[in-house]
Amino acid sequence: MKKYFFILIVAFLCLHVSAQGLRQSVCVVYPEYTDGEKTQMSDFSLHAARLGMRSMSRVLSMYKSGDIFGSGVLINYNGRKLVLTNRHVTGYAQTANVIFQLNKQNIRYDHCAVVAHSVENDLAVIELPESCSQIPLAIDHTLLEEGVDISAAGFPGLGNKPSWQLTRGTVSNAQLDMSDLGEQSVAIQHTASIDPGSSGGPLLIKKNGKYHIVGINTWKASYRDGVAIAIPAADIDTFLLSLDNPITNNLHVLENLQGTSGEQWSYIMRHLPDSMQRAIHDMDWNMPLEPVEKTLAYAENLQHSQHKSTKSRGSASVPKSLDIQAPHIENDMENRNSVQLLYDNFMGVNQRVSITFEHAWLGYIITGFTLGVPIVECRKKADIWGESTEPEYKLTAGFNGGVVLGGQLPINIKKYLLVPRVTQNVGVGPMFDGLTDIKFGLNADTRVGMAVHMPGSACDFILGLYYDCNFLLTSAQLRREVYKNTSSQNLYLQHGITLSLGIGF
Repeated sequence: MKKYFFILIVAFLCLHVSAQGLRQSVCVVYPEYTDGEKTQMSDFSLHAARLGMRSMSRVLSMYKSGDIFGSGVLINYNGRKLVLTNRHVTGYAQTANVIFQLNKQNIRYDHCAVVAHSVENDLAVIELPESCSQIPLAIDHTLLEEGVDISAAGFPGLGNKPSWQLTRGTVSNAQLDMSDLGEQSVAIQHTASIDPGSSGGPLLIKKNGKYHIVGINTWKASYRDGVAIAIPAADIDTFLLSLDNPITNNLHVLENLQGTSGEQWSYIMRHLPDSMQRAIHDMDWNMPLEPVEKTLAYAENLQHSQHKSTKSRGSASVPKSLDIQAPHIENDMENRNSVQLLYDNFMGVNQRVSITFEHAWLGYIITGFTLGVPIVECRKKADIWGESTEPEYKLTAGFNGGVVLGGQLPINIKKYLLVPRVTQNVGVGPMFDGLTDIKFGLNADTRVGMAVHMPGSACDFILGLYYDCNFLLTSAQLRREVYKNTSSQNLYLQHGITLSLGIGF
């Protein structure tokens, strides 16, 4: 009995020492971005959310907030200490922070250069300084077979923090065909558990008591249990051989997109043909800015083809709707200004013309100010005792200024924007009743209705139709006829329709 117990203790200690050795080789990778790059990604994230591309928006938000991390493994390649990881872990960063989490201390290497990406194989390498004393692992090129025991190491998230994890399983498909998914043609399918944050960690095989790298864990199937996918050693070798001249170096995508704002991308996206929009929405993207690159590529191809067709007819014009340099106005209403001319008709009797300046905050909150000219034809006549009698039709006009508060909900329908909205206007100003009477007028309007925004090359054209419920009070006569020694008050509760015409910019 003691003999078996001793064997168990030795096996546990060997496993513990082995795991500790892996911690010297497997690390956490934090991509590093400048403030300008974070602002740029935040801009694209905001517009992606408004286009319904929630996954893209969420990943970009994680990149710019610094909350995204993955795993990596240290290798020695031609005398260089390199951390091998996934391209979607390093993202668009040109530097990364690398941390080896040991049991008693963390060893940290900051601002390490991301020296290359491979778009084709979703791989990236980060170069550590020569002073790095961590232990690199070797890559094993043995052809794997189904049923072989393997291990997966990495730092998946636990409580939004990286947590060491070493799991075991078997190779369930050594030659998984990935061509239908647009990925590398062959991958390793295995049953070792991996979780978000394990990406970039090594898939390992044990030989002669030592771990060797046979793949890099990339993702797992969400619709099946025990299906994890790793990039095989053959693809790793191909990538490493091309370090000096990477297959596709995607390090400078953010720099290449500096001339394109999220507003411009969103506008072009909405003006692509429906089939292209659906293709971009439906594709399963590895990297969050790939939809932006694909949108611009589609637009460039459309411009080129339409330029050729118009040139054949003797014209070299290019459609402005897809011109990235054109001063387009985004349709999502964020931080938008508008100037509108409004005409109120209160059941054909009283009328008003006003001009309104509004600003939309975050696309949904409306503030502004208004200046109006009310024309009141019907009022109650006051006798010499100040008591109102029968209605009297008499022209009373004036002007008033006030504030506008309200809300709206922009709805995109193809290239147009329908905007249900409700506003509350409060204004005050003088009213002139004939040549002698001057009164103060106080009015409050509640307008409920719909505006239509039609985008132009330099501004939006706005048409609106509203139902208006108006409260108007005129009082405090300042100048009186000699034979009148009382002031008059007129109260109007009226409703009608409002027509508006304006521009947004």
